[in-house]
Amino acid sequence: MATGFDSAGVALQTLRANPLNTILSMIGIVVGIAALVGILSFGDGMEQFAREQIMRNTDFQSIVVSTSTTKQVDGIRVPRDHPALELADVQDLRAALEAEAEITLVRRNGVVITTIDPVTGDTVSAGSVIVQTLPNFTAMGGVELAHGRGLTDEDIDEARPVAVVSDTLARRLIASGNADVQQALGLSIDISGKATDVVGILEPAEGGGGLLAVTPITSMGHVGSPDSPPTLLARAEIIEEVPQIAEQMEAWFETRYGEAAAALRVQTNAGRVQQVAQGVLLFKIIMGMIVGLSVLVG
Repeated sequence: MATGFDSAGVALQTLRANPLNTILSMIGIVVGIAALVGILSFGDGMEQFAREQIMRNTDFQSIVVSTSTTKQVDGIRVPRDHPALELADVQDLRAALEAEAEITLVRRNGVVITTIDPVTGDTVSAGSVIVQTLPNFTAMGGVELAHGRGLTDEDIDEARPVAVVSDTLARRLIASGNADVQQALGLSIDISGKATDVVGILEPAEGGGGLLAVTPITSMGHVGSPDSPPTLLARAEIIEEVPQIAEQMEAWFETRYGEAAAALRVQTNAGRVQQVAQGVLLFKIIMGMIVGLSVLVG
C-alpha cells in the first residue's frame, strides 16, 4: 500500500508533468476563493448600509403604545377605564423585554411660551409644542444636541424645571432671531405659568424645523389637556424583532392591567417591517447564487 509520502511524490510528478493544467487549476482556485470573499464582503456591506439607512431615515423599528380614553356604545363615545402609563411602567417593561429595545414615555401638547428678550428687554411669546419625556427621547428621535446639555436622569428624579429647545424656538425667543442662538442658554422661559430654564439647544432641522421644547415628564404635571395620557414609544435594535417585541409588550400589559389593557393600542409598521425583512432575505439569496456561480466558474 502506498504511503502518504508516495502519494505526495506522485502528485508532485503529475504537477510537473502538466504545468499548464497546474497553472490553470491554481488560477481557478484563486479566482473562486477571491470571488467568494469579495461577494460575501460586498453583500455584508450592502446589507449593513441598507440597515443604517432604514434606522436613520424611517420609523420601521418603532412601536407606539397609545391610550384610548373613550369607547363607542350605540354610536356614542363614552369614557372608558384605561391605565395611566407612568415612569414605573417604562422601568418594569425594560426589565421584562427579552429583546433589545429602547423605551421612553412622551406627552405632547401645544403651549404658549413667554420670556424676556435678553437683548432688547421686551416680552416675547411663541406658540410651541412641549414634549414631556425622558432623557432618551432625543436619541430615539435621531435629534442631535447643538449647544448646552440634554435632559438627564437627575432632571427626571428631581423634577427639575429645565428644557431643551429647538434651534427655531431659541432664535424666536431672542431678539427676533437676530442674535447668537447660544444666548438662549440659561434663559428663563414661562411654560404654562412655570418658570423653566433653557439648558440645551438642538441642532437645526432640515427645512428649519418647528417650535419645540423638551422637558422632563416629571417636572410640570399635565401641561395642556388633563385628559391627554402619555404615549409609550419603543424602538427595537433589530428591525426583524419588532413583531416579537410588540407581542411581548401586549402580553405584559395584559398581565399588569388585566381587562383595562384593552384600552392600550400597540401599533407597529408591521407590513413595512415584513417587506424589509423579505427584501433582506431576497438580497441574501441573490448574493448566495452569485457566490455559487463564481465558485463554479472558478
